[in-house]
Amino acid sequence: MTPQYALSVTSMMVAIFGVFSSLLINESNNKRKAKPFYVLFYVLSAFLLFTISSISASDNPSSLVILDTILGACVAALTIGICIRCKSVKLEKLTYLLSSVYLLLLVIDQTVDTLNFIFLALNFSICILALFRRESGPNNSDYGFIITLIGYLCFMAVDITSASHYSDIKYYIENKMLLEIIPLPAFLSGISIFILTSYLMDSNAYLEELATKDPMTNLYNRRALFDSISSFLVNHKKEANQTASIILADIDHFKNINDTHGHEAGDNVIKEFASVLSDSINTNNAIISRYGGEEFLIFAPNLGIEQAYQLAEKVRTRYSDSRITHEQTTISSTASFGVSVYQHYLDVDSNISKADEALYKSKSDGRNRTTTYCSLKHDDIA
Repeated sequence: MTPQYALSVTSMMVAIFGVFSSLLINESNNKRKAKPFYVLFYVLSAFLLFTISSISASDNPSSLVILDTILGACVAALTIGICIRCKSVKLEKLTYLLSSVYLLLLVIDQTVDTLNFIFLALNFSICILALFRRESGPNNSDYGFIITLIGYLCFMAVDITSASHYSDIKYYIENKMLLEIIPLPAFLSGISIFILTSYLMDSNAYLEELATKDPMTNLYNRRALFDSISSFLVNHKKEANQTASIILADIDHFKNINDTHGHEAGDNVIKEFASVLSDSINTNNAIISRYGGEEFLIFAPNLGIEQAYQLAEKVRTRYSDSRITHEQTTISSTASFGVSVYQHYLDVDSNISKADEALYKSKSDGRNRTTTYCSLKHDDIA
């Protein structure tokens, strides 16, 4: 058994493993699926390696052109899969164009010595660019994938001559084939591991977002709010005088909006208020959450009662000036706010209750206003 044959069989087994690992990919959140192209990549890789192991010195030199053709299709399948995953339509179209030019050069026999290397470099560059341009950016596993591509490309740079350039097939088998096969097991394994792990990391991030974010507003939910406050308190437990404030907000007459304009209009009002909150509050470390229904809570570290009051007033004014359009109807809405300074000797619920008392005062005084707890309880520490 020749070293070339042994390495080809080993790489073929890795490629078959890659086929099965690709089938484990979950793309339930994507309309277009990249999985078929990953599977095609590994199937073509296995076929390429089978073809390599079957080549003998007595074969026609045209068999080397077949090798280059399969290689081109294999690399293009991987690149298209990455582009679909990253939703990079323009880069996907560019890949189809590059693949057509590559195959055309092979068919008309106008290849250059560096054709394979150039084609690999361009496709790998498209993969890397697509990963960096995707909405969430590359995760840690994607960086491993990128390093695998660059490492394989560097290895191939040792001999950048296309297989089909060799007119003497015996010379290619004895001198070049082994060099081209050596990195394949590591390359195919790396691609399998990092693609599958990347999808798993994306799935974990998605599940974590579902567990911590309110789906309608994309703000923190109640659970994430309490976890974040607890983390803040643990990190600053030695700083007994660390200033923080709580702002509790409630959209005025929200039930009337639902009853008059419908629940969809109510949802739009909630989204608009969440948007105003996010755009208005740029304080470092501020935790903005949907506390429940039409109620929102902001935990603002490093803000005293006066600063928190001014921040609440800023949000209140901006929201009252905003307008929501629903089915050609313009809806105006206001919100009421209650503000309290965080007292470290009290638990979280007790601190929130103080802000809730201030909010209740704002509601009873006519709504669309901000009230501080210290204006109700003069013994409150501002």
